[in-house]
Amino acid sequence: MSKFGFNKVIRSFEAKQDFISYRLLMESKKLFTKRFTAMSHGGTFEGDKWKELSPTTVKLKQANKDRILIEFSDLRSALMNSLKTGNASWKNAKLVIINDYAIYHQEGTSKMKARKIFTQTPNLTKIQEDTLDKEILKLFK
Repeated sequence: MSKFGFNKVIRSFEAKQDFISYRLLMESKKLFTKRFTAMSHGGTFEGDKWKELSPTTVKLKQANKDRILIEFSDLRSALMNSLKTGNASWKNAKLVIINDYAIYHQEGTSKMKARKIFTQTPNLTKIQEDTLDKEILKLFK
């Protein structure tokens, strides 16, 4: 047994790995949701702004003509439901958007500029680091 109780900390960390992954994903999802909400209404988020819709696209939209990436809220709903507890483990942590056209918005196409929903920003990195620091400090208490 270590004088410093390091073995206890390691066991505690091993027991909480999946929870820590889940917390990191939750914080990321919160930021992505804020980003999507701000930018889909034509605003900016952390200095980014999505390209405005073309007049042709606005004309073709059936609903929410003034909003980017929102017509029937399918994409936003998929984002809101992207994280389930089962998706988070220490070795396999991910957010999953189940939506056929989300990849086209994220990556863009030859005819459409990307409107990224998921992007690693300095602010997101800071939030993730703070969350990780907070959870690791709890292991020593």
